[in-house]
Amino acid sequence: MKEEAEHDLFVEKLSKEWEAKECCSMNEKIYMMMGNIGGSSIAMGVIVLVVGAATGIMMIINGARLLGKRGEITF
Repeated sequence: MKEEAEHDLFVEKLSKEWEAKECCSMNEKIYMMMGNIGGSSIAMGVIVLVVGAATGIMMIINGARLLGKRGEITF
């Protein structure tokens, strides 16, 4: 019973601290969220671009090697 009371006091204290920190309007929150999402979208785009370019280069190299070794096959 004592543990539940301590837990309830802890949760109440945290909720009061959280309410005190909420100083931003909804527009400010949206503005900040859009900045975070935009930055992460750019980062993901760069990663996809690099992985795609590396994959394309590897496919070109492997295709050239296959075409080069094609003449070595005997029937």
